[in-house]
Order: sequence, then structure tokens, then C-alpha cells
Amino acid sequence: MNKQLREYESRLGSDTIEISANYNGKRMLLDRMLQEQSDIASKLAGLNSQAKTLDEDLRDGRTPAEVQAMLSRDGAYLNAKERVDGVDIQLSQLRLTLGEESQQVVSLKKLKADYQQKLDERREELKSDYAETYRGTLRNQIAAYNANGNVIKNEIERLSADIGKLNEAMQQYRVLQDKERRLRDKIAGYEENVRKMQQFRMKSDWAQVEWNSKPQKPDAPTFPKLPMTMAVAVMLGLALSLGIAFLRELTDTTVRSPRDIAKVGQLTLLGLIPAEQDDPQVSGARLPLSILDAPNSHIAEQFRQIRTRLQYAHSLDTTRSILVTSPSAGDGKSMVACNLAASLALNGRKILLVDANFRKPTLHAVFNTGSENGFGDVLTDLDRLHECVRGTDVPNLTLMTAGTRPSNPTELLESQFFIDFVERALEEYDHVIFDSGPLLMVSESVAMAPRVDGVVTVVRARGNSRGLLQRLRDELRRVKADHLGVVLNAVRSQGGGYYGRNIKSYYAYQNA
Repeated sequence: MNKQLREYESRLGSDTIEISANYNGKRMLLDRMLQEQSDIASKLAGLNSQAKTLDEDLRDGRTPAEVQAMLSRDGAYLNAKERVDGVDIQLSQLRLTLGEESQQVVSLKKLKADYQQKLDERREELKSDYAETYRGTLRNQIAAYNANGNVIKNEIERLSADIGKLNEAMQQYRVLQDKERRLRDKIAGYEENVRKMQQFRMKSDWAQVEWNSKPQKPDAPTFPKLPMTMAVAVMLGLALSLGIAFLRELTDTTVRSPRDIAKVGQLTLLGLIPAEQDDPQVSGARLPLSILDAPNSHIAEQFRQIRTRLQYAHSLDTTRSILVTSPSAGDGKSMVACNLAASLALNGRKILLVDANFRKPTLHAVFNTGSENGFGDVLTDLDRLHECVRGTDVPNLTLMTAGTRPSNPTELLESQFFIDFVERALEEYDHVIFDSGPLLMVSESVAMAPRVDGVVTVVRARGNSRGLLQRLRDELRRVKADHLGVVLNAVRSQGGGYYGRNIKSYYAYQNA
């Protein structure tokens, strides 16, 4: 507190007189500045009034008094006026002696008129010049007063801020002084009590009494006891961890394993595709064509199992047109569509893979080909079917990109054009596989679902909830589409995943 008091004393002054003098000086300076500001405002109001009166007089044709005063001091104007007055005097005398019809009177009248015209022209010219000069003088004075007013305004703001800070500092200084006074009073009271106790001790006979035996210091504290405390802490931590884990399990509604798909009910699980980072053999390979680039990988093996399940659970001889979709974007439906088409092609079937995702086509990038002349063009002109297909590096697999996006894709897919396209394609290919957009997000997938032989749904593990999967199942039932099953994609082998050590066991068995 003493340090704070010294700081405020250095800011405010060493004593109360100096503080008051500092405050009063700034206050007097502020009052003087305010008075000057008021004077400048009054003078500005007068100058603005004079400028306004000048403009009004000139507009109404009147000669302002100031301009008239300038005219009265102009020598050329006064000489011209004296000539007119002199001619007027001569004219008056001749009228008396010669009469109005005299030739001299007529000549003088004409001369007077000429002089008067020149005088009026000179007057108007001088009036305009003097008015502009007077207006410029007023403007300069107004500008000068405005500049002084701004300087004074800034100085008033600075002084007001300084006085405000000084008031605040003085208040804090007074508060600290009051606290210091109360503390000094308490210290004085304590010192008085100590002095009385010392006097009482000196007068007492038993002032020199000493302890016969002092209290014993225990060897160990009675509390806390480390073993009991640690046991309780471990039990509480374990109970809290189990509770949090149980709560997370209850509140987590994402699809992570076949058990979650079974909870949704009435869905067939076609297969599980492990996450790309958990399968070492697909490193460097094209994930959408991993069955071709990495045929011995676990991902490729899972797609072969999906092909086998489709063959026996849903006869591929009758299920020839297949739509691959998903509940939302980023679930991996294009990857599943490419690998499923490649697995069927490697099995000796002629496959046409069609990119039916007009919103976000991707198959042209997977196969490194152009996107022009594709599915959108064939829907409007079926004769261009052979023109719009492309071969791939996968045997028996032909690609049709999205092509030009039509202005009404949903209407075309709901019309006879799409049915005619499927029938025409199945005349030349064993299967047609469509890679479409998310069924719950775009209407094109909903329009195609009931017009193909079957629908395969791709769900991303930990990316979709059970509620979203149930909505997709109900939507397929609503449009009377044949739902072949669900492919659970990107299943993790670590971090709470489903596979556990299945991938390592697969490679250990394969390389044995």
C-alpha cells in the first residue's frame, strides 16, 4: 500500500497543496479555453450571418452596406459620379434659360445619359468585384476561426481527459490515504496492547515460568492415510471411466459394425470393406480399382466375397441392372461401384459401368478419361450409345461417363428414355452398374431406384447414424425398389474398430 501511495504522490504531487494547485491550474485553463470556444462560436455565427445577408442582398438586387462603403471610397467611381452631377447642373441651368427644345439642352441630355450608363456599368462592375472581395474576406475569416476552434476543441478534449484522470487518481489517493490511516490506527492499538502486556509481565512474579515438558510431535500423520486414499481414488477413477464408456456407448448411434446394421433391422449385409490405411497392400494402388491393382489385398478379397454373396443371395442372371448409392456424400459409393464392376468383369462378365451422378461425377477421373459424350447425351439420343462408351484397362469392363448434364435429369430418368437405355444396354452387356448420387440428397437416385433390378447401399463406418440408414431403407421401400443389401465401408481395425486382428490374420494365413 505504501508503494501505491508513493506512486500516486509522484503522479499528483508531493502534498495536498501541490495536488490542488495542479488541479486548479488545469481547471482554470479549461475554463479559459471554453470561454474562447464560446467567443469563436459567437464570431463564427456573426460572420455566417454576414455571409448569408450578403448572398441575399446580391440575389435580391440590393447593394450591401459594406459594398456601398467600398464604392464610396473608389476614386474612379466618384469622378464619374461628379461628371454626371456636373452635367446635371448645367442641364438645369440651360433649361431655365433656353428651354427644353434647345439644341444644347438636347445634347446635354444625351451626354448625361451616356455618362449615367457608364456610371451604372462601372457601379455594377465595382459592386461585383467588391462583393466577391468581401465574400472572400468573410470566407478567410470563417476558415481562420474554424481552424482556431478545432485547435481549442482538441485542447479542451485533452484538458478534460487530463482532469478526468486527475480526479480518478485523487479519489484513489484519498482511498489509499484513508486505508493507511486506519491501518496505522490498528498498528498503534496493537503496539499499545503489546506495551501493556510487557508491563504486566515485568510486574508479575511468575513471569519467568518455563514449560516442564513440551507436547510430543507424532511420527506419522493420522490423516490422510496413503493406502486407503489411493484405494478409494482408484475405485472412483475406475467407476467413473466405466460410466463414461457406458454413456458413450449408449449415446453413439453411428453404424460401426454388423451389430449396428442388425439393430436397424430387415437389412442384408453384403460385406465389410476395411479402411484404406489399415490394409498395407493397397498403398500406392488406385483405391477404386484395388481389386485390379492389388488383387491379393484384403480389400480385394472382401469385394470378391461381395460378388459371391450377390451371386447366391440374389441371382445375378436375373439381377442385371444394379444401382450403387449411399445415404450421404463421401460414403465411398463410387469406390464400391468401380470395384464391384471390376470384380464382375474379371469373373468373365461383360460389364457397363455408368456414371449417373450428374451433380458430382467422378468416374472419368478414376479411369483418367474425358467426361464429354456420356450418359446425359445417350438419354436424349439412344443411337449415340456406342459413341459414348469407352474401354478401360480392366478386361470386359466398359465405361460411360456422365457426359453433358441435361437440364431435366430427374424427368428423363423417370421417363421411358431411361428404361429404353437399360434394355438397349443389356442387349450388349451382361450387367449395367450405375454409380449415382446420395439417395437421401438428390432426386435422380430416387427416380432410378425402382427402375433397376436391384440397389446396393454403401454406408461409411462411423460416418452415418442408424437413423439415417433406417430412413434410406424406408425410402427404398416407399418407391418399391429391390434392396440387395448394405456394404459397410471404411471399417477400422484399430481404435474401437470391428476388424481387430482380422487383417493381420488374413495376411498371415495367405503367406503361410
